Amino acid sequence: MDGTLIRQAILGEVALQSDMALQIDSHGVRLSDATVEGGLDLTAVAYDRPILFERCTFLGAIMLTRSKLDSFSLKDCRMLCVDARGAEIHGDLTISGGSLENPGQFAFNGHSMSVNGSVLFVDDLDAAGAVSLAWAQIGRRVVCNGTFRNPPQQVTALNWFEPIHCAINGFGVRIGKSLSFNSHMHAAGSFRAEGFVVFANATITDGIYFIGGSITAGHAAAQTTAVQSSGDSATRYVIKAGAGLSLHNVQMGELVLSGIERFEGLLSLRAAVIRTIADDATFWRDPVTGLARSGMAIELDGCTYRAFTHNMVSATPVDWRVRLQWLKAQIPQHLSTEFRSQPFTQCAEVLRKMGDDHGARMILFERERLRLQSGDARLWDRIVGRAFGVVAGHGYKNYYALYWALGIWLAGAAVFGIANRLGEMRPASEHVIVDETYQRTGRVPSDYEPLKAVLFSADVLLPIVDFSQKRFWLPRDAGERAPDAARAFPSQPEWLTGSLNWLFAGWFPKLYYYFEIAMGWVLASIAVAGFSGHLARKGEE
Repeated sequence: MDGTLIRQAILGEVALQSDMALQIDSHGVRLSDATVEGGLDLTAVAYDRPILFERCTFLGAIMLTRSKLDSFSLKDCRMLCVDARGAEIHGDLTISGGSLENPGQFAFNGHSMSVNGSVLFVDDLDAAGAVSLAWAQIGRRVVCNGTFRNPPQQVTALNWFEPIHCAINGFGVRIGKSLSFNSHMHAAGSFRAEGFVVFANATITDGIYFIGGSITAGHAAAQTTAVQSSGDSATRYVIKAGAGLSLHNVQMGELVLSGIERFEGLLSLRAAVIRTIADDATFWRDPVTGLARSGMAIELDGCTYRAFTHNMVSATPVDWRVRLQWLKAQIPQHLSTEFRSQPFTQCAEVLRKMGDDHGARMILFERERLRLQSGDARLWDRIVGRAFGVVAGHGYKNYYALYWALGIWLAGAAVFGIANRLGEMRPASEHVIVDETYQRTGRVPSDYEPLKAVLFSADVLLPIVDFSQKRFWLPRDAGERAPDAARAFPSQPEWLTGSLNWLFAGWFPKLYYYFEIAMGWVLASIAVAGFSGHLARKGEE
């Protein structure tokens, strides 16, 4: 059948014979099991009833440019391409099953079209070529169920996201309901895309549902050149991978990622605004091994969301350890040389609002640890920050200070206990020091408070606690009195007693005494600030 005849019949310019396969009546236009020669040109046609083609073969392009139609359906048809730029469709635009065969060019071009109903690519449609919904206005849903093949070739940092280079492109599209990949609400099938899937700057009211299916680079990945290697780290990553899902700056309701079979390239959520995320981790983690998928990364810089939620298909793990793995699946540069702190802060904020304060602190602790390892951190920040991390866990593991206090206390008890046996501790009382008997014999009065090394160390360490030990005893100054370790520890080997004589010849006990006082104030300050939450707030700032 000639495509020109179909156009003329729809416009009422010719009368149809009763035995023709093309049927036009009050129900609309229907054509089944026909071969249409010369394509079908409905450019600028206005028609207020449904148009349906079933099991037809179109030898040329289907042109719907600037047409105004009620609804348009292609079921199990073989076509070169569909051009619907600027079309206005009151109902649904449906391509169900069949194939679009225009490799390297547009298989479907719906740039700037307006569809009050839904756009449905369903029932295992096979599209070879670019599918574009860029800047379209869709009143209800967009469903992509089938195979979309357009592996990129010779793309650059400036054009990789353009519709002609993508398997599916919805740049700037506005969708009144939802965007679904691999929807089970239609006939059986699986979503598979080879190349880039881009919905940057889109607005999707209800959300995006990616349930099952895959996005891969296909058989011919992008060829990287010196020009192509320009751009930021995310651009370089996605071009090198030759595949990915870009949701950059998307405004959406919920994001559901569940049961993903395979994913290659970059999932970009940069600057996306999302109400909730339902993520069963199969997108970025192998469901068999539990390890991060190789050859994929996530971009989360500037992405904001309110909560992690479950969905009807699977549960979303909200344990902080899993969320930390998710954050560490970001582009390697965003965890090192170009460190991004916002994704960690955002995740911690969400976990805290969901009642997991401990998980939030662990995420922020890891943020600070990675930040100090990045190339952006100044040398002084690294020195101070790492010291603060060791002593107080960057304000998020304040119990570190308790471990340090315990260690310093016990070490002090050992130091001062040995010093006392070596005679390197002296009375702090001036009355005893000037006493003639003490100066002659070195013995303190029998009623003088004896040194208890454990309590003395605690007294020195704790600035607000008084065990009445520090008032009675002090380490001797260097050279004040020579220790005799061999007499104090007669059963010990000579090398050990010699080392003790050298180490405790006055300077070490005194030095540790001042060190313990200083650390006492530092650790006490950390403890007070930690319990009040001040350190955590400073870290978040």
